[in-house]
Amino acid sequence: MRRIIATYWDLFRAVSRKRSFRYFLLPPVYALAGVYAALRLWRAFGAWLPFGPYAFVCILLFSLGPAALLSMALPGYSPLKRGIVMAGSLWTASLLYGFAAACLLELVRLLDKALGNPLSLRLEAMTGLSAVTLSALLVFSFLLFFFAKGIYNAFVPRIHRYSVQVPNLAQTMKLVLLSDAHLLNPTSPVRLDKLCSRVGGIRPDAVLLAGDIVDNRPELAKQQKVAEKLSAIESRHGIFYAPGNHEYIHAAKGSREKTGSVSAPSFQDRLASLLTYFQGAGIHVLSDEKTTLGGLCTLVGRRDSDVEKHTGIPRKPLSYVLDGADLSLPVVVLDHQTEYFREAREAGVDLLLSGHTHQGQVFPLTVFSRRRYAHNYGAYREDAFTHIVSSGCGSWGPPVRFGSRAEIVLISLYS
Repeated sequence: MRRIIATYWDLFRAVSRKRSFRYFLLPPVYALAGVYAALRLWRAFGAWLPFGPYAFVCILLFSLGPAALLSMALPGYSPLKRGIVMAGSLWTASLLYGFAAACLLELVRLLDKALGNPLSLRLEAMTGLSAVTLSALLVFSFLLFFFAKGIYNAFVPRIHRYSVQVPNLAQTMKLVLLSDAHLLNPTSPVRLDKLCSRVGGIRPDAVLLAGDIVDNRPELAKQQKVAEKLSAIESRHGIFYAPGNHEYIHAAKGSREKTGSVSAPSFQDRLASLLTYFQGAGIHVLSDEKTTLGGLCTLVGRRDSDVEKHTGIPRKPLSYVLDGADLSLPVVVLDHQTEYFREAREAGVDLLLSGHTHQGQVFPLTVFSRRRYAHNYGAYREDAFTHIVSSGCGSWGPPVRFGSRAEIVLISLYS
C-alpha cells in the first residue's frame, strides 16, 4: 500500500512540473465517463449486488484510466508504475468503447420510450430480464469481443507480403520490414521472443527496422536484451536500423530531466547511448547514412524528422545523403515518418519504407489516420517509385488494435 501511495504522489508531482492542461483536463473527462458508466451498471445490476463492494470495485477501476493518463508525464521506471500504465491503458480503451456503446443504447431506449416501449416490453417478455439489464449485457458482450479481437490483432502479427519490381537487381531479394514495435513495456519480453522467432523462420536477406522499435530509455533496452535478441535473427546481410520519433522523444525527455531543457549536447548523448548499444550488438544503425546490401542494392537510413523539433538541427536533404552512392543499383530508403515520399520520389528512390501511422491502431482513429496521412497504410506506386507503409508490429498505449492489425512486412524484390 505504501508503494501504491508513493506512486500516485509521484504522478501528481510529475504532472505539476509539466504544467500541461491536457494532463489535468483528460482525467476528469474520463472520470465523468466512468461515473456515467457506473450509474448505468448500478441501474442494471444493483438489485443483485451489495452497494459497498460494487462501489469499491468501481472506484478502483475508474481510477486506473486517469492514473494511466497522468503516468505519461512520469519519469523513471518501476514494474509497479508500468503496471499502472498497462492496466489503465486497457481500462481506458474499454471505457471509451463501453461509453460509446452505452450512449448508443441510451438513444435506442429513449426512442423506444417515445414510441410507447414496444421493444422493451417484447424483450422482457421473451427473456424475463429488464431492458436496462439486457442493455448492460449487450455492452459487456461488445467489450469482451473488443478485448479478444483487439488483443489478438496487437499480439499476433500477420505476415503481409509485397512484390516490388526494381531495375538492375542482379538476383531476387527477400527483405523483412519491422516498425513501431514500441517495446519496453511489461509484455515486451514475450512479444519480442515470438517476433524474433517468426522473422527468423522466414530467413530473409536483410531485416530492416524502420523506427519506434523501443519506447523508453537505453537502460531498459539493455535490461530486456532487446538488441541482442534482434541481432540473433538469421539474415544474409544483417539487421539495419533507422530510429523513429519515439527514440528521439525519449532522448529529448532524458535531456530535459538532466538539464531542465532539451540541450543539443545532452540530447545527442542520450541518443548516442541507445544507438551505441544497438551497434554493439551487431545492428547497423543508419542515421542519414547509406550502405549496400551485398552489392545488390543501396540502402539509406534517414534521421527522423522530429530531430529538428527537439534540437533545432535540420536533417540532411536526401540528395545530400545519396551523393556518391552507386545509383545504378536499386535504391531502398528507410524513413520512419511518411510525409517525405515526394522528396524520395524526386531523388530517384526505387523503394521507400515507412511506419509511424499504426494505420490508426483503433477505430475511430483509423478514420482520422486516413485523413491525416496522404500515405497512411499499404503500397503506393507511381511509375518506378514504390512507397510501403507498415501498420507496425506492435502497439502504442493500450495493447489492443481494432480496425488494424500488427504485421511483419515481407518484401520480395525482383527485376
